[in-house]
Amino acid sequence: MKNSLFYLVFAVALMSCKKEAVEVEESGCEIPSTFGLADTPGSYWVYDWYEIDNFDNETSLHIRDSIYVVGDTIINDNIYTFYSGTHMGVPTKRFVRDSSGYIVNSTGFILYSTTTDNDTTHFFENVGSNSKTYWISKKATESVITPSGVYEVFGREGHFYKTNGTPFTNCDSVWVQQNFYDEKSGFEVLSQTAIISQLQNDCIFREKRLVVQYTP
Repeated sequence: MKNSLFYLVFAVALMSCKKEAVEVEESGCEIPSTFGLADTPGSYWVYDWYEIDNFDNETSLHIRDSIYVVGDTIINDNIYTFYSGTHMGVPTKRFVRDSSGYIVNSTGFILYSTTTDNDTTHFFENVGSNSKTYWISKKATESVITPSGVYEVFGREGHFYKTNGTPFTNCDSVWVQQNFYDEKSGFEVLSQTAIISQLQNDCIFREKRLVVQYTP
């Protein structure tokens, strides 16, 4: 694609753990969990997309996505829940499993943790673009409200910044991307992404919000 997309995730904290700035090797605190990943075939979730600027002004993109559970599949001897649907109107497939409290996709990327808070799960450096990103799995202290209801959530924060100390966008030194997942069954409640040029030049990002959810 001509413009790269950033995808990220935000969540929350049940126990009091002191957040370290960029200590990427710092492990998180354990938190209790009664989690069970939503895996019933026929379950589905519907989302609407918005653009949000630096002044929190929202504009509907008039894009509606849906994701549903197809069933499960085996990849490298592990059982994954198979989700299908659309992302920003584009067909997509997703394979997710619970790996000892870390919710991972089929490439091993950690989406979030159901058992630890303030745990740095990934760290990336892009030498060509002079940028770094680190992801923190968290447990939210506040509920997330969407058109479909009020949710207690897990999630992830993605911190994007420049290695030479210059601002990452025209509005701030760091951009923090956030995604939220229901703490009981893991379905996506709210998530953010951005077109990099639009984010850095105009400080505009995109957010999708859950509007309908159904589990038979």
